[in-house]
Amino acid sequence: MAKGFNALIRRAQPAGKKVIIIGTTSDIGKGLALLYRQKGCSVGIKGRHTEELETVKNQSPDTTFYKT
Repeated sequence: MAKGFNALIRRAQPAGKKVIIIGTTSDIGKGLALLYRQKGCSVGIKGRHTEELETVKNQSPDTTFYKT
């Protein structure tokens, strides 16, 4: 990801917040989900490909949620 975006995320203090990411089956969406989970957020994900959503969710099942 771009350096500027990573710096923005590092400065943010989102721990304990809920985030919804639409388009999580793409590379950018997957990256955002990972960054926000690392920051301590609960992440809701949405995308077109159910199998890919399962893959993203299984990386951190306690903090990632989706509904098809």
